[in-house]
Amino acid sequence: MSHNLDTLFTGDFYIDKRYGTSLVPSLISMYMGKTNIEKSEHDKIKSVTKVFISAKASAAEVDSSLSESVNKVVVLDFKQPVIKYSTYYWLGTQSYISILERLKSDPTVVGVVIDMDSGGGQVYGTPEMYDVVLNFKKVKPIGFYTNGYMCSGGYYIAAPGSFIIANKRADAIGSIGAYTIIVNYDGLLEKYGAKVNTIYSDLSPDKNKNYRSVMDETDPGYKNYIKEELNPMVLVFHSDMKTARPQLKEIVFKGGTWTGEDSVAMGLVDKTGTLQDAILEVFELAASQKEISNKNNSNLKTKTMSKNTKSFPLIQGIIGITGEGIPTVSTLSGKKGIQISADQLEKIEIAIAGHDTAIKAEKDKVTAADAKVTGIETAIDTAITTAGLTAGLEANATADAKVTLLGAKVVEYGKRSGAIVTTPKADGDSFEEAGETSSIYESIKS
Repeated sequence: MSHNLDTLFTGDFYIDKRYGTSLVPSLISMYMGKTNIEKSEHDKIKSVTKVFISAKASAAEVDSSLSESVNKVVVLDFKQPVIKYSTYYWLGTQSYISILERLKSDPTVVGVVIDMDSGGGQVYGTPEMYDVVLNFKKVKPIGFYTNGYMCSGGYYIAAPGSFIIANKRADAIGSIGAYTIIVNYDGLLEKYGAKVNTIYSDLSPDKNKNYRSVMDETDPGYKNYIKEELNPMVLVFHSDMKTARPQLKEIVFKGGTWTGEDSVAMGLVDKTGTLQDAILEVFELAASQKEISNKNNSNLKTKTMSKNTKSFPLIQGIIGITGEGIPTVSTLSGKKGIQISADQLEKIEIAIAGHDTAIKAEKDKVTAADAKVTGIETAIDTAITTAGLTAGLEANATADAKVTLLGAKVVEYGKRSGAIVTTPKADGDSFEEAGETSSIYESIKS
């Protein structure tokens, strides 16, 4: 399709007739095979693209500026007829759509201005670009400017933009409507010896019905063709215009055109000005949208804050929060938590440090006590071994069992006769056995 010029001569058009007529010489030249050097797609895109890093700066080099991280407004020239696919030195709406999609996702591009001088063109592909512009505006500002033509299909594309600015001496704006050109090539073919026979299946009586009625001249005044083919296209055009620009005066839907200054009163453009005014407008809109977005995000975060609380008695005691608990927070990502201040965190840190010191001191005490217990157990084992009581112990006997055994043996030893206290003899003393002593004591007593 890229080199198929037939569609530029025939088909349905959203185009201003004067503008369309002005294209005929170029179209014939291309059609007759006159020398034309077709530009590459890259060269076509480069030739229509300019970059502005400020409203008053000169257009920068495309290749270098598009790769820089600085915020910028990109100006795209649309100074050609509206065609769906690129051909020779004209870019198709499909190429413009690809450019816009890339710019929409480029974080360094704050917005776009389309500098237009177009009287329209094919119906084919125009509504699709209208949708792309409408969606672009939801993400970034996209403005339109003209100092020449902005008619029919060209205006169709511009209408959903963030704004339209026209030079006060712009040639023609409007031409909201459609027409078609149907060329009967049968005579030309027959001139060169071809006999044209067009045959339709009797099972397809409505195929190309309106087109056939024009070709065989059975539709007087083309009434059926207009009613069933052109009018539906125009109704869609009108509907999209009223959606995009409800301020349009009813008279513009009859297809007339106005100069730049007069088009303001018709609602066709927002104001008159220059290309630099349009660039500045995009910078300002981008800054405003960013500010609104930041506010909305802030409000959204506030609305998503949960008012619920969760009880943390120990932590609350440390940081001095009384009541049911600490307020919980629900973030945009769905995670939940609690919100405490830096001072409160510092209190928790100090408390944890104090607890760590106390725990270490207690551990040191336990270690010392363990050492004493170990010494006692060793002494007990030594005593049992010395007393020859090892055989009386069960295997793996506890310290308590060992102490009990030693205690029992002490009691047992204490009950033996060797345990009676006697007075040691001095030199010259003479004592009898205990029983005899008792008898002598009793005799003296009597």
